[in-house]
Amino acid sequence: MSDRISPLAVVKDALRTFRRDPAVYLPLILLAMVVDSVSFTASNAPPETSDFVGWVPLLLMVMVNPWLYRRIMHRSIQSLRGREETAGKLWKFILGALAVGIVAKLLSFVISFFPGMGLLYFFDSPDTVSYLTLFSDAVMMIIFLRFGFVLTAIAVDDRYDYSLAWRLGKKHTLRMILTALPCLLSFFGLGILSLLLGGGMFPISNPVWLLAFAASETILVFTIMIYSAWYVRLGERREAARDALATEKTVFGPPPSTDVGPVQNLETWEKV
Repeated sequence: MSDRISPLAVVKDALRTFRRDPAVYLPLILLAMVVDSVSFTASNAPPETSDFVGWVPLLLMVMVNPWLYRRIMHRSIQSLRGREETAGKLWKFILGALAVGIVAKLLSFVISFFPGMGLLYFFDSPDTVSYLTLFSDAVMMIIFLRFGFVLTAIAVDDRYDYSLAWRLGKKHTLRMILTALPCLLSFFGLGILSLLLGGGMFPISNPVWLLAFAASETILVFTIMIYSAWYVRLGERREAARDALATEKTVFGPPPSTDVGPVQNLETWEKV
């Protein structure tokens, strides 16, 4: 029987969390909508006011979004674990988000560099650059999903390190991408709608666009809840594997050794 976690089970966990306490998550969805709508309004500001208004999205991104995302993760993980959890320090969450973002960007650039140079050498066209950007963004998303468990750990003040965060999602990367696809597609659709209705600007007075915007923000919050459910499920899976290994050691004793030293597969006894 496979030990892989079903994406559907994770989505059900997130839905159960929302149904258990909708009064907590609905205000967070509204706050996400307000923050992003202010950012979009600032982006539509005339050029003469851009020196001042241009700082608005940056300030919101640094001051409000980290608190919002940490809050969603903390409440979701606490609900799924069924116990009170200490909220992690906000400054740690901000630094963790910056570190994960920088690592994801650098690694995606390195991974995409040599294939990109080859493609540009043989197919030097603007379309090639667009394809390379899409490939680089896809690689960055995968890296962010794997290292991003650092943020869920910080949100509930768990012990964390980047190596553990990367190993936690092993064999589940494609499944995590599958559960994140609705969020990516919703923002892609919102961008297309902005081009059709606003000529590249954000038509915040258009009711159709506002409805799509509200839907995309709701999906974003729910995707963060799903990601938190992944963290809980994968953490439980890791703990179960560690307990099973400890039981095996207790029953069968330490790994065998020979006259020339320990057997070569010692790491399989120690590494979980």
